[in-house]
Amino acid sequence: MVSKSNKFKKNVVTKTTKKLKVTIKSKKLKNAKEHDFAYVLDGKNKDDEKVYRPGLKACEELGIISPLANNNLAKQEIRDYSKQLGIATYNKPSNACLAERPRTLRRKVI
Repeated sequence: MVSKSNKFKKNVVTKTTKKLKVTIKSKKLKNAKEHDFAYVLDGKNKDDEKVYRPGLKACEELGIISPLANNNLAKQEIRDYSKQLGIATYNKPSNACLAERPRTLRRKVI
């Protein structure tokens, strides 16, 4: 059972993270528009949909396209394809925004 306090904290984190993502992604959309880009893409993949990532909702609402997730590509599949194509970053560690992580996890990571 989740306490009211924990629900409140999760709600605050969700709203704060979403607001942060909207701010950041809106700047990227503005920059893209200024340079005549028709679309803004992100690197969300199928595996990202399995975990709590409140910022992803902001991307969806802003119309940012997730081609990897839209084509049901999981992280390991992307790494395998990247390696086959000789892309040097195929085994680069994940680099998700720490703003989307619960405060306790951020303390451990930082």
